Amino acid sequence: MRGLYELVRRFRDDERGVFAVLFGVFAIVLIAAAGAVVDFTRVELARTKAQQALDSAALGLAPTIYDDGVTEETLMAKAQGLVLERLNDGSLTVNVNAAEVDLDEGTLNFQGSITVPMAFVQLIGIPSLTARVQSEATKSSSHIEVAVALDVTYSMNGSKINALEDAAGLLIDRVVKNTQAPTTSRMALVPYSMGVNLGDYADQVRGAPLPGKPITGASWIATTGKTSGTITGITRQSTGVITSSAHGLSTGDRIAITDVRGMTQVNNKAYRVVRIDSNKFSLQTLSSGSTVSTSNYSNYTSGGTWRKCALSTCEIKITANNHGFNNDDWVAIDGVGGLTGLNNNAFQVKSKDTNSFLLKDTVGIDYGTTYTGGGNVYCTENEAASRPCEFFRFRAVDNSYRLSRITTCVTERASNTYTTAPPETFSPVATNWFGRHYPNGNNLNECLTDQIVLMTSNKDDLHALADNLTAAGTTAGHIGLAWAWYMLSTSFNYLWPEEHRTRDPLAENAEPVLKVLVLMTDGDFNTAYCKGVVSSDSNSVAGNNSQRINCNAPDDSTDQAEALCEKIKTNNTPANTDDDIIIYTVGFALNEITNAQARANAQALMASCASPGKNYTANSEAQLLQAFRDIGRDITGLRLSK
Repeated sequence: MRGLYELVRRFRDDERGVFAVLFGVFAIVLIAAAGAVVDFTRVELARTKAQQALDSAALGLAPTIYDDGVTEETLMAKAQGLVLERLNDGSLTVNVNAAEVDLDEGTLNFQGSITVPMAFVQLIGIPSLTARVQSEATKSSSHIEVAVALDVTYSMNGSKINALEDAAGLLIDRVVKNTQAPTTSRMALVPYSMGVNLGDYADQVRGAPLPGKPITGASWIATTGKTSGTITGITRQSTGVITSSAHGLSTGDRIAITDVRGMTQVNNKAYRVVRIDSNKFSLQTLSSGSTVSTSNYSNYTSGGTWRKCALSTCEIKITANNHGFNNDDWVAIDGVGGLTGLNNNAFQVKSKDTNSFLLKDTVGIDYGTTYTGGGNVYCTENEAASRPCEFFRFRAVDNSYRLSRITTCVTERASNTYTTAPPETFSPVATNWFGRHYPNGNNLNECLTDQIVLMTSNKDDLHALADNLTAAGTTAGHIGLAWAWYMLSTSFNYLWPEEHRTRDPLAENAEPVLKVLVLMTDGDFNTAYCKGVVSSDSNSVAGNNSQRINCNAPDDSTDQAEALCEKIKTNNTPANTDDDIIIYTVGFALNEITNAQARANAQALMASCASPGKNYTANSEAQLLQAFRDIGRDITGLRLSK
């Protein structure tokens, strides 16, 4: 028994095998620790490759974020496929588990992970390691300038103009960014109908109207001798006899009668006097000298005044120092007090001298009695090569004459119609002035109230117009199209304040600029001009024969628009240069045009004017909103890929 005990003791105290056991235990740890470097290196290499693959996927997919049908889910799936394809390692597990898209800023952000199986650290219970990867792509963008021509004609009245307000507002918010760095996004709005209203800029592009000559006197009543008297009676007989005590008139004198009560038929007319005695006289017509019969007139009750004409013709004499007019010139008068019938009428000059002239064939009493002050006399000729007159007297198609006053709207110009030649003013005239606008008496062709908004990044200014459009007038679409072009042209920059000037992508060291024009209409282009008045060959909806001038436009509105579209696409420079303009067109409710030929013309124009793939048709208000939404998305995408 003692021997067995000693054997056990010796076995307990024997340490010759301890190292081997301990080495066996620690060898696993040492191998795992040393292998961890290898495993972690593999993880880092895999993560780096996955990051590069995800970066590549983000850059490749970023331009597609504006495509139809693209969602964050489809982007994640495509990104995962691209990453796996690039890694080409079936042992790795990749998950792209988040995609965030910011359409306004043009950014695409992916978040994901990569799981790598462990070769060594799995010995200590770590079978795999997972690393996070994240990538964001922001497309480098160009500056963007968009000019939008908005049809605000009368046919847009009602719910259609409300839909256009919503659509234009959506386009503003989509295109014009709140953050204007490092690139800018700006827009100009050009509402148009019968023309375009330039407001305070009108004088600079169509010439400032020649000022009127101040009137200091206007009279037809005699100023010497007895010039007026009181009527106390008028008989009803074949030769009416007027009683006026001590009238002082002689046969042949000319008078005008006012304020008679009862026998009002004699009022506000001029007559030739036939003296009977110192208290009585009879009347003859001023024009033919025939006796005035009062037998069929009403009974005289009381009152009445006669006033003696200064001239045998009772014509009105105008005093305007150094007026500069010649005999037979036609002039217009406005702002006169007292003789208010003169205002907004045209007259021919007669018997002029340096400071006065007669208004030919006027009868003073027809225009009032006594001049009380004020007024101006204006020229009425409208020659393209000279400054415009405030008023324009024109012959209509039916050979009648009309008088019209200039507005702040502008029309097409007779020269350089299809260029961006600037309307620079050279004293005393400018060869490139734009057409003036003289309303033709048709309320459809008064100057529209909505004025252009120059190129700006101020969304408040843009919305102030877009949210409050007014429908009025007929359709001179070529004028709206042209002015949208001018908003994008550097040729017009000298007209505008610095902050509203367009960029020149052809200038030395210029940054990229995407230039876009959007043309929207709901109708046939039916209005064109000759000398600032609706032309004789315009559609009759723009004015009847007494309202259209008796000369033709350079071409009709549709043909002018077609010619402009071809020039606009290249910005009037050689094709395929950095200042080329992309044209979007939106035909709104063109299917409602009742005339088949007009409908076909409008549809064909919209199709031919648009850049490839940029023609939109909207047959409902919802479709109009969608068209502008799609255009805004497309413009932003083009901006980020330019």
